Amino acid sequence: MKTTYRPLILFTVCLLLLILPTTTAAQEDDQEYPWVPPEFPTNVYFDMIIIDLPTIDARAETYTLEGDMTLEWIDERLAFDPKEFGSNVQIYHGSQATDKITNEIWSPVIEFENIRGPRKVVNRSLVIDQDGVVVYEEHFVATLAANLDLHDFPFDKQSLKMIFTSFLYPAEEMVFSPESIIEFRPGFALNEWVVAGEPQVKISEQGVFGISLEGQSPGAPFSHGEFIINLEREPGFYIWKLLIPILIITSISWVGFWRKPTEGGRLAMTFSCMLTVIAYNFVIGNSLPRIPYLTRLDRVFILTYAFIALAIFQGTIVSYLVNNERDRRVPAIDRFSRIAFPAVYLAIYASLLLI
Repeated sequence: MKTTYRPLILFTVCLLLLILPTTTAAQEDDQEYPWVPPEFPTNVYFDMIIIDLPTIDARAETYTLEGDMTLEWIDERLAFDPKEFGSNVQIYHGSQATDKITNEIWSPVIEFENIRGPRKVVNRSLVIDQDGVVVYEEHFVATLAANLDLHDFPFDKQSLKMIFTSFLYPAEEMVFSPESIIEFRPGFALNEWVVAGEPQVKISEQGVFGISLEGQSPGAPFSHGEFIINLEREPGFYIWKLLIPILIITSISWVGFWRKPTEGGRLAMTFSCMLTVIAYNFVIGNSLPRIPYLTRLDRVFILTYAFIALAIFQGTIVSYLVNNERDRRVPAIDRFSRIAFPAVYLAIYASLLLI
């Protein structure tokens, strides 16, 4: 009995040994496919439409961007016969698009290098045509870091950047197309900012997170892109709510120059003006980051502190002269102060705002 079935058993074992490696290799190819680019390097076109910039937070040095992102590339492995499929395009939405692009096909795996927190995806779609052209669209909201230059605040200009690269694929495997574009939706407008010129696109090759490749490279270079949005601040809010009130408060501190030295409350009024300006400074300081340099508005505050302090000093001298019966010089000092204080203050004030 054993001798009769031995050849059959040996034949079955040999057949399995021949079949199993082939099956395993096929499975490995299927598992590897989503992670292998269709060609080296794969050219990825990136289109960004800015829908809104809901917040630009100067204190946190971040801005929130709502946009539509479109990625397009060619993967001939996805080409299909439209007659067999019944259509010349395959369309996937929402979770279907997520599953398809995550588990079944190759994608460039884009990440924003200057993002703060996770990117919120509102909706996504995936379209594959009969020739293997893949178009991935995503409507998202993201908070991005902003390197703000506030030297001229509140008359400043800012360049907001969205820095992107592939999380997995170096430049030898995937590159961004130099024809990638960024644009604003029709009718785009902001309350505090005005768009200054067209958005810019810069495509280059850099190390991970923009590390320079000069000298010893930290690793293989990655295709690296920047979308740059140029904005100019509309200073109207700060002019009406801050700069003009400061000018009025400072002028009130000079009222004492027209009052007789014997009248009470001359110094008290000037001290009240100083405290009011300090309160204004605290309010505006809470909306700015702790920067190590002076903004244009800071210089206005320092100028105001100095002139109110000089008014206090002038009032103290006048009081001293009156109390020591040397008040003959007081009218001359007051007449000089009435002209010198406003003239010098307004000249410096205007130069700080305009130059």
